[in-house]
Amino acid sequence: MHLRAMRLKSLLVSVELLIVMVPPAYGAEDVVDIGSRRELFVDHFLIDKLAGTRLELQRPRPAEVAIRYDQPWEDHHAFYTTVLKDKDTFRMYYRGRAGNPYTTCYAESRDGIYWTKPTLDIVTFKGSTKNNVILPTALQFCPFIDSRPGVAASQRYKANSRDSNPPASLIGYVSADGVHWKKIREKPIVPVALTNNFDSQNVMFWSEAEKRYVLYARHMEGGRRASARATSIDFLNWTKQTPMSYSDTRTTTPSAHLYTNQTQPYFRAPHIYISLPGRIFFADPRHVSREDDRAEAIRRRRAVSSEVLDFYKNHVDSGGGGPGDIASIGHLGFGCRQIFQSCNSSCYQGLRLQKTAISPEAAR
Repeated sequence: MHLRAMRLKSLLVSVELLIVMVPPAYGAEDVVDIGSRRELFVDHFLIDKLAGTRLELQRPRPAEVAIRYDQPWEDHHAFYTTVLKDKDTFRMYYRGRAGNPYTTCYAESRDGIYWTKPTLDIVTFKGSTKNNVILPTALQFCPFIDSRPGVAASQRYKANSRDSNPPASLIGYVSADGVHWKKIREKPIVPVALTNNFDSQNVMFWSEAEKRYVLYARHMEGGRRASARATSIDFLNWTKQTPMSYSDTRTTTPSAHLYTNQTQPYFRAPHIYISLPGRIFFADPRHVSREDDRAEAIRRRRAVSSEVLDFYKNHVDSGGGGPGDIASIGHLGFGCRQIFQSCNSSCYQGLRLQKTAISPEAAR
């Protein structure tokens, strides 16, 4: 999403579900014991039937500009945004670019609406440290607050970033305050293992349900951008990445390009993972390889005026997106419940459900 300003609607997705609880009609041996856990009725997993009711997905409301990318070290490549709620402070991390290479920038807010860019005096840009840059070179920097019990204060904040050196594996970062960062080690923590691996924002978090760190990463599957997952006990040693599967295609190839996945545990029901993947529809056939996707890209490109094509070619084109490309964010997703022994991801049109692969040991 190459925008000079990021709108608040990309920060907040409001979901309200209208539902009436009804007694289950199946036998006792089929009843799922949810104990005292909070459950979200975002799919039909716990619903036997609906009579006169429905599940309704609500729409976010557009609001004003939350933050403008208007500094010399920010350009139209400023995106891959992460927002963390840290007690009374919202922390925002996003990619900037001071020519080449990419940088990582930082902003703060008390309410998540009005943002400031603090002068941090960390990174020198054109002879001055009066900027909000926290890392001079970091690709797709994606942080999280480590909620693992007993985590060292010096590593309360963790992050991953794609290495700028081939083969572009994932580098691990740690921080005590969320502003001053250092590599946890020089060696990458997750090696490249899949086609087009890590070529986007790659999300990590500590899973209270699984008692381990979880990674959801980008890769290419069947000619489309998709998601894979891996886990780790110590943040340093990770399992082999497993491609997610999708119920609408019944394969590990999604029905549309999923550029990012934005998977997180739901904050009041951490055994459920919410995913808001960003779908992208290309109008530039250079960025797709499947014949059906190329045909769709050509069809979309015909709808773009010659003036827009000429302007893009002469003033914008940098090998990234193309005129007419459309990025769609806000598809609701959800993950595996702890009670599952094993499961794959599910994906429905309009309601994306990512069910993680939890081992029998972790499910106990």
